Amino acid sequence: MEIDDAELKSACEHLGADFEILRGKKCPYCKGETKYVDSSLVYGRSYGMMYLCEPCDAYVGVHHKTSKESLGSVAKGELRNWRKQAHAAFDPIAYERRKNWNRREAYSWLRKKMGIPKALCHIGMFSVNRCKKVIEICKKTPWNE
Repeated sequence: MEIDDAELKSACEHLGADFEILRGKKCPYCKGETKYVDSSLVYGRSYGMMYLCEPCDAYVGVHHKTSKESLGSVAKGELRNWRKQAHAAFDPIAYERRKNWNRREAYSWLRKKMGIPKALCHIGMFSVNRCKKVIEICKKTPWNE
């Protein structure tokens, strides 16, 4: 789900968050600038482009193979694993209910449950604690809500 830059900048300004970090262009660990590189540098074969902070071994992919819009902030291994777990809990809700609910509506539901602004409700922007909250919310939610 792509996020509007103006909306994200506004939310960042309001909350004191760093727009460049949430867009993957700056590393949240060392605060250095990330590089826009082919994912073959990390995976050994290409899955498209990504933002990479080599010193921190932190990275994030981008939307579609031709977009420079990141899927969130760069992350080290532990956070990447928590984000995968959060998606594993959330995606069945977002995908299984597609006949009645699209992905955008699923994220809208999640942001209301978490009490966060729309522009910041993207698992690729979440911390470990927010990922844990996603998992908790999704496990407690009855399918027929």
